[in-house]
Amino acid sequence: MGRNAPSYYAVAKGKNVGIYKTWNECRQNTHGVSNATFKKFSNMSDAQSFIRDNSSTSRGSMSSSGGSRYDYGSGYSSHSSYSSGGSSSYGRNSGSSDTSSATRTKVYVDGAARGNGRGGTVKAGYGVYYGPGDGRNRAVPLSLVDDTSTVTPTNQRAELHALNHALDSALESAKSGSGERYQVYTDSSYAKNCVDNWSQKWVQNNWVNSKGEPVANSDLIKEALSKYQAINELYSKSGDLKLEITHVRGHAGNVGNEMADKLANEGADAM
Repeated sequence: MGRNAPSYYAVAKGKNVGIYKTWNECRQNTHGVSNATFKKFSNMSDAQSFIRDNSSTSRGSMSSSGGSRYDYGSGYSSHSSYSSGGSSSYGRNSGSSDTSSATRTKVYVDGAARGNGRGGTVKAGYGVYYGPGDGRNRAVPLSLVDDTSTVTPTNQRAELHALNHALDSALESAKSGSGERYQVYTDSSYAKNCVDNWSQKWVQNNWVNSKGEPVANSDLIKEALSKYQAINELYSKSGDLKLEITHVRGHAGNVGNEMADKLANEGADAM
């Protein structure tokens, strides 16, 4: 696609269903929506078809947003997502799990990036694994959650996006009062330390690192930290133990981690 060619961000499920001209508009209408479904297209007709196929919202009930959204008569606004309950497909389905407060829902997250740090085209994605056949399993290309024309895909961003995805689910559940409680597992020491350890000093230093430079990926780290703190405040109020971000060894035979890794690679393949 040419540098000045228009983009069409179709949001089939989100705060406002429609087709948007910019990634920021798309993100505003999908961020924090657990079942958000969106995708970027190079032409209007494909964006319209995506919304027709993936949205349960009728044309008459769509809300308008103005600004950089395309007119609904000529298109929709949207965001993209892959869903995977074993294999990847577009869209998201709600899954079920044990909602007993005595049972923790174990969520495994992972990121993948090919060509990371070597220049050229990087293919990156993240995976979130809840369990066999769980409709909440996800394989997501980074091109669906970052504007990759301005933000370089990296393994670290993929790991942080995966963590944020799991924290979104945990926070939504905590707010709903369902009683479902989460435990998140990652093989990324980087992602865990960003939230559990390093963030405290970064906050004190106004998100500048020890070299006097802006903290890399601070946008995603701030998101994760905010969600993590909000979740544990809610857990504490209900008398539950805090949600822990637990590090596991990668490629060590842990089934949950291996499945998250598989989904992350499926996401990268979709870029």
